[in-house]
Amino acid sequence: MKPGFDNPQADAIFRPRDWFSCGAHSVYHSLLCLGIVEDKESVVSYASLFNPEGPGLILEDLMQLAKEFGASASDLSSPVGKAGLRQLKAKIDQHLNRGHPIVLGVEDDEHWVVIAGRKGSTYYCPATIRNSVGDN
Repeated sequence: MKPGFDNPQADAIFRPRDWFSCGAHSVYHSLLCLGIVEDKESVVSYASLFNPEGPGLILEDLMQLAKEFGASASDLSSPVGKAGLRQLKAKIDQHLNRGHPIVLGVEDDEHWVVIAGRKGSTYYCPATIRNSVGDN
């Protein structure tokens, strides 16, 4: 698959029930990367129990959701600044080297994405990994 907006997945039409579901979908893709095959609708539906009134999930919700479906979860947060970013990158690289996907908060934690692997200095999301598992 091609990365970014050249990826056919970028053309997907999202229905209102899919809005604010990036966290649940990130956990779903992480589970697939770990070999834990669950029905996507089951994961997304279960996630709605954490925050039925508001948009999206917070980190603690995502960690609990992963645990509910049989995965372990860790908070890799690091201090702010260059030293903190180096610590965070080291933690991410350690987990990726062990085959652990990372759910990362981006856009001021308004959006969640999965980093499923890396090759050299390039980091990959599930939809950009050739022959990856899941519904790309």
